[in-house]
Amino acid sequence: MMEIVFSYPHDRCPECNSRLKTYRVDRRRVKDVEGEFTALHRIMICPREKRKFRSGNLDLMVHPRCTYSNNFMVAGAIKRFIEGRSSAEISSLMGVSEGHARKLTNQALEIFSEIHEDNVPKLYRNMNPYILQIDGTTDSEFSMIVAVKDSVSGFVLYVKRCGSESEESVVDVLDAVKSRFGTPSGITCDMRSGILSAAGIVFPNVPVRICLMHFLRDLGKDLMKEMHTDLGILINRIGIKSPLRKILMNMPDYDQCTLYDIEYGFCLNREKMEIMAVRRILENILSVGSSGYGFPFSLRHLNFFISCEEGMNRIRELSSRFHCKESLSTAETVMNHLSRIVYNADIRYKAVKLNDINSYIFQKIRKAFMIVNAG
Repeated sequence: MMEIVFSYPHDRCPECNSRLKTYRVDRRRVKDVEGEFTALHRIMICPREKRKFRSGNLDLMVHPRCTYSNNFMVAGAIKRFIEGRSSAEISSLMGVSEGHARKLTNQALEIFSEIHEDNVPKLYRNMNPYILQIDGTTDSEFSMIVAVKDSVSGFVLYVKRCGSESEESVVDVLDAVKSRFGTPSGITCDMRSGILSAAGIVFPNVPVRICLMHFLRDLGKDLMKEMHTDLGILINRIGIKSPLRKILMNMPDYDQCTLYDIEYGFCLNREKMEIMAVRRILENILSVGSSGYGFPFSLRHLNFFISCEEGMNRIRELSSRFHCKESLSTAETVMNHLSRIVYNADIRYKAVKLNDINSYIFQKIRKAFMIVNAG
């Protein structure tokens, strides 16, 4: 892991001009949007004044008692409150636990709220008239984050943590929006009764339109949720992801010289080329997940099955041309694991049926509504 040294920028005490000495060096693991690194914090001390001096740059980058950097927190908050991603989606996209994703983004929400209040007059001048878009995302078992945006400008107008999306909670949110930005020219929302009734109370004469994305999401859940869940359970019972990851971890990394050779149309090291081909296919299989739009726009269990099937066919085709024993052995081991998914009758039946419903019903409905493909 990369190490970065942080220290007080001057070598003398600003009060007595004595030469500073190293008091101690603290090691901290920091997770940033660019990756993880070890921060070596050299804390200095004035031998005469006994005053300690810290690095201001490190304190600006990450809170003293936090592993995640400030820009990591901000990036997660943007995904959650600006892009509307759930904590589970952020967890998958940023490689952090769902609990940490929720905690970090909620911390950012408190900071954003203070900044936002100071800029309400500026927002108001740049967005009239506006179309109010309201939605809620689950924050925990006992609370929701209710967010209001302007559909025209894309500005987030107001965000509040509520106990639920009840009429009373949403009325409070909409009252706050009304006091800051006035009455919208229209409202878009999902079909939840608390939101619909609150919109009618606070903005009685404003037309309300159901959000097409939410309509399709509810329709997709009705059509495919049970089958998709069953498929996931069957796949997880087989349990091939862990052994495949173990195989990948034990495989040699990409060889740069061989990659250059392949790029220019020839290869001097066939053994490395073969094992790298298997590695690439295996990486594609294990990297399959959600597109970020969530179910039903992204069917991650079905996507994994399809990826296993396609990966097995590619490895089988390539291995017929392999010459090296190690490549053949690794390819056969991977195919043995994949066959437990691909040739399982129950899994295949569920996957084929789910794919038919998705392709011939759900996707055609989306196309009829001219919804851009999200998965």
